[in-house]
Amino acid sequence: MYAWESGRDLTLVKAELNELLRRQKRKIIIIIDNISRLYPQEIRQIFQIVKSMGDYANTVYLLALDKRQVVRALDSIDVKHNGEEFVEKIVQLPFQIPPISQQDLENIFADRVADVILTLPEDAWDRQYWADIYYESVKYFFDNCRDITRYVNTLNFGYPRLRDVVNPVDYFALTAIEVFLPHVYAGIRDNKDLFTDLLDNVYTFTQDQRQKEKLRCDEILSRNNRVAPDALLTLFLLLFPRLRRIYYPGVNFYYSDAQARTLRRICSPDLFDAYFRLSMQAGQITVSEFNTLLGFAADHSAFDHELNRLNHDGRISAFLNMLDSKILAAVPRQHIQTIISALLDNGDLFPQGVSGPLSLDTPMRIYRITHRLLQRFNDPEERFILLQNAIAKANNSLYVLAYEIKQQEAQHTEDSDAFLPLEFRDLTPDELASLRKLVISRIASWAQNNSLANHPRLIQLLYAWRDWGNEEDCRRFVKQLTDNDPGLITFLTATLDKPITQAMTRYEKTPEWEVSLENINAFIPAHLLVEHAKALFEDNYFEKLREREQLALMIFLDLMKVDTNKVVPKTSG
Repeated sequence: MYAWESGRDLTLVKAELNELLRRQKRKIIIIIDNISRLYPQEIRQIFQIVKSMGDYANTVYLLALDKRQVVRALDSIDVKHNGEEFVEKIVQLPFQIPPISQQDLENIFADRVADVILTLPEDAWDRQYWADIYYESVKYFFDNCRDITRYVNTLNFGYPRLRDVVNPVDYFALTAIEVFLPHVYAGIRDNKDLFTDLLDNVYTFTQDQRQKEKLRCDEILSRNNRVAPDALLTLFLLLFPRLRRIYYPGVNFYYSDAQARTLRRICSPDLFDAYFRLSMQAGQITVSEFNTLLGFAADHSAFDHELNRLNHDGRISAFLNMLDSKILAAVPRQHIQTIISALLDNGDLFPQGVSGPLSLDTPMRIYRITHRLLQRFNDPEERFILLQNAIAKANNSLYVLAYEIKQQEAQHTEDSDAFLPLEFRDLTPDELASLRKLVISRIASWAQNNSLANHPRLIQLLYAWRDWGNEEDCRRFVKQLTDNDPGLITFLTATLDKPITQAMTRYEKTPEWEVSLENINAFIPAHLLVEHAKALFEDNYFEKLREREQLALMIFLDLMKVDTNKVVPKTSG
């Protein structure tokens, strides 16, 4: 036996073979396997050896190769000579091995998954359902034995860990998508509302809604590069009956959510997430999906719905990151109002992120997007109207509105790094003043309906109210807020946020905590809150508070150097 190592010098190889063949007395066969996997130059070397040494007596060369790949490799390194003709000169007796039949693949598949079948819970396997899924779709995923091995290895890893919470037929089918169409798999995972009836009781399923959801599903189906489109769509319809309402709205079909839940089907919103427990949640958005999402900006309610869905899926930050790019220059002008309005209306609901030297938090990201979209309009009045409409109609957010105005102010402030000459600003001074008043009216409205106190950015909003609006109205609100127990705790928790966080992480007091008293004195004299805070601390009510709320009272009293007579309840044991 002789083993030829790729990359060796051809002269040395020939010398070794010469010596080997010279000593042979009987007929020998030299087998050279997997030629197709070598580099083109190594393939050529193999054929040169066979050609130059093929006249030895009692010697036969058996070459195992994929002719198409070998010819392609030879053509790539020698454009003057035909690779196919070169191979035919060397090979004297070709044997064409027929491709494996579909029936053989099915037999091998059945044999390989037999061990997994033995682990199924009793009576969990629906043979008719599996027959529909396999013969109408799944079998077309497998082209060779290597495909079956990849599939079975993935199935062997995942199914034993999820067998008690998933339907085995659904999981077997989903695993085929996971292995061979990972981008389609991610599209299913990230669009729960599309594939289950999660939100059907919330949104009216109109003809317009059906068309929009069909666009989303078509985009996911378009990621398929392996099986026939109709085979994948058939699999989708079998796994997710809700899609029949989208693709065949006039055809009646039976579906029971209670039955789906009992059978642990993936189409049940209660069980859907269980199928993806072992999935790496990348939270990414493909370019094709992004373009589809951006297309919804033609309809305000549809785009608003998509942003909320992305936020629910944990992918809104990825969307904003992709949007904050050159793509903004290509957004149709008639869609800009929708995009700006949706971002300003929902910005407070999004994860706020962390601002740092190399990162942007969500309010800054939204401002950058808004600024670049506004710059698409040359007339300042058009830009003003766009922002005015967005702020006036924003019901879900407040801080992102104040942040937008603060950044617009920076364009007008000469000692600011963001200062711009008048002709480059988004707004004129009068327009900016008008929008400031509009934001203050929104803050006052939230204060009146008791929503402002619950805002996580309460202090920043109070500063905006004090600096841009009526300071007395702001102070009156804080006085009324701190007169009651929950309000005082809310106010102290907000104003002492940094010391509280440090106390929970560093477990030590720092001198900079004193600065936090300025956040209190900015709206109400701190000493006016002492007696109320002391009474709450010494009352049994204190024990019912959350940790941050307890720390707010203790840190405040400590900073104010208040002596207390707190009675610590005795514990048994």
